[in-house]
Amino acid sequence: MEGSYHPGLVALSVLVAMAAGYVALDMAARVADTDGAARRQWLLGGGLVMGLGIWSMHFIGMLAFELPIPVAYDGGLTVLSAVFPIALSVLAIHYGAGRRLTHRKLLVGGFVMGMGICAMHYTGMAAMRMQPAIRYEPSLLAGSMLVAVSASWAALALAFYLRGRTGPGAFLRRGSAAAVMGLAIAGMHYTAMAAARFSEDAVCTVTTALRVDSFVLACAIAVVVLLLILAILAISALDAASAKRVQVIMDRLRETNAALTDEVAQREELTTQLRRSNRELEQLAELAARHLQRPLHALRGFVEVLDDRLGATADADLQELMRRVTTGTGEMQTLIDALVELADISSARVQRDWVPLRRVVTDARLRLAATIGQRNVQLTVGPLPTVLGDTELLARAFFHLIDNAIKFQPVAQPVVEIFAQPLNDGCRVVIADHGIGIPEQHHGGVFELFRRLNPRSYDGAGIGLPVVRRIVYLHGIEIELAEHAEGGLAVCLDWPAELVQSTPGLDPDTPE
Repeated sequence: MEGSYHPGLVALSVLVAMAAGYVALDMAARVADTDGAARRQWLLGGGLVMGLGIWSMHFIGMLAFELPIPVAYDGGLTVLSAVFPIALSVLAIHYGAGRRLTHRKLLVGGFVMGMGICAMHYTGMAAMRMQPAIRYEPSLLAGSMLVAVSASWAALALAFYLRGRTGPGAFLRRGSAAAVMGLAIAGMHYTAMAAARFSEDAVCTVTTALRVDSFVLACAIAVVVLLLILAILAISALDAASAKRVQVIMDRLRETNAALTDEVAQREELTTQLRRSNRELEQLAELAARHLQRPLHALRGFVEVLDDRLGATADADLQELMRRVTTGTGEMQTLIDALVELADISSARVQRDWVPLRRVVTDARLRLAATIGQRNVQLTVGPLPTVLGDTELLARAFFHLIDNAIKFQPVAQPVVEIFAQPLNDGCRVVIADHGIGIPEQHHGGVFELFRRLNPRSYDGAGIGLPVVRRIVYLHGIEIELAEHAEGGLAVCLDWPAELVQSTPGLDPDTPE
């Protein structure tokens, strides 16, 4: 019994085979670019669509074959024939997306795939359940197997070779390779069909199957499979574009992170060098200050002895010279004492304990008792919190702040106010005066070492506020300057909440 082919369905089967080949190449590239769960999803999804594409090519090719007798297909065997290409497509994509494709993998994998495609074809042919059974011409049967294995080898090699290819020519290369793969798959099918021999009295024994016009059924299958292929290719393209954008962002983030890491490392190195230099300068200042004490004391002693011996016999010029020497040595002693104090503060280790700030202020007030008495200072202290800190260091800070508040008030009765204000994230302690104040443009500069805004009008070494800043820095306290509502300057110390045990109450101010 001789059969014939429907040319349109033959061409449609080849088209579907080429589309399936393109899916194989695209999925190999997609799987190679992913890992983990996404890799498995693309592998299974791509294998399913590619396998259905190969099977539909085979089934459309069988529907294109027309016999002079009614033909139907056994449902179970037809479904079974679809299982082979799906499983083999997963294997092909897995091999094509691998890091290495050795000759052994290529030979073994291609052979297994080829035999699987043959199993698909001949299982599909068996689904016709012809009586007498279909016979196959041995040479053409062997040729179909050879074509199937060769096509599988070509598919694996092309999938592996083209998986990482991108750029303007990638689509053309994959399209050309898919055309070759499609023609090879179709060649195997039609070679195997040519090997089939039907008896003149053969009949199809499938009687329970739903009989549908072959052309309509073939077109329906082709439409469904091509839509699936287009859908997965579109999803793949979107995913690849998204992955590319993510990769660009990740590359930029890595570059930025590397630059930031280098910058941080450089800054840490500079900070380490700066700390080392500062420490060396502090040690040098401390060493110089301590070594200058002895010759300075000797110089002052010599001047006192000379003054005692000369007494009233010294002329006016000599007395003025001795006065200047005495004043100069006094200023030098003040400066040396300040340097020694700054060196002590810089090397001090903070002994933290909960301490009432009122006790700290009282300690500082006692150290300034003589100045407070001589200047008739009105010192008002409001409710203050209990804070975590070093009692001695905090007392030094308040000593300098109160001393400055008194010094820069050229009035008969200086006024100094110390009070606290609760903050959302801690507590603010204010030391305010009614003095000359500090212009806002100099608020940052006054914390510089030896910086004095009025060196001729007021005594001092320009080291009090730097000492205060160092102490509050060691405690994690913020310091800033502001104008006082009553005129003068307000020094604000902001304690974070974790350093404050209790906030100020609402008791009235208490004069000290």
